[in-house]
Amino acid sequence: MSDLVWWTLFSILVILLVVFTSKLCFRVISDIYCDNRDALSEESKDVEDLSRYRTDSRTICKDAEFSDEGDKIMMTKAFIPPRRNEESKTQSAPKDFDEKITENGMKVIHEEDEAKSEEVALNIEEDRVDAEERVDAKEEKPVKESQREDEAANLTEAEKKILEEIQGIQGEVDIYAKDIPYCFGGRNHLRYFEINQNFLMSLIRLSGIDCSDNEKLNKRKKMLSVYIQDRQNELKEKADESVL
Repeated sequence: MSDLVWWTLFSILVILLVVFTSKLCFRVISDIYCDNRDALSEESKDVEDLSRYRTDSRTICKDAEFSDEGDKIMMTKAFIPPRRNEESKTQSAPKDFDEKITENGMKVIHEEDEAKSEEVALNIEEDRVDAEERVDAKEEKPVKESQREDEAANLTEAEKKILEEIQGIQGEVDIYAKDIPYCFGGRNHLRYFEINQNFLMSLIRLSGIDCSDNEKLNKRKKMLSVYIQDRQNELKEKADESVL
């Protein structure tokens, strides 16, 4: 074949390729343009619908289409602007809520202060009673035979036995108290444990004595209980000092 034929075929192929490429580009550009135009038309339609509902409530009922009368009434109420008094109530609600919280908080604070005051007064009264009992216990002198006889006067046989038991416990506590100055090594030391255990056993024995019917014996029992507790505190202080 001659060169002319080859050049003719090549030209035809190039022309066909250009035509098909142009057609494809045109179709792609057309689709993009149509999509953008549809999107813009939908947005403009939405804006138009919103602008239509932005008018007065009376025109809404004329322009909008409702399925029944109930939807029409609800749509009309939804677009009626709130009154001034309703706005003022809405604005004043947070303020009233804050005032209510503040009032309740102050009430709780006052109740707590009153409870603390009562607790402090009760503690002061208990401390005063304990102080009086401790003073009475410190002022008590060692019991002699003559004093034992005086205390046993005007007592029944059962009460005399109770008095002897109380006096016996006091004698044992006095013996234990003499070992307090020799307690060294802290509260973990065996000597401290033995002395403290003796005091505890004395308190247990004393608490098991029932002398509520006799005021004199009951007072003597309370004084001895305070005396034992004082000796226990003295023992603890001595043990702590030895550690330091």
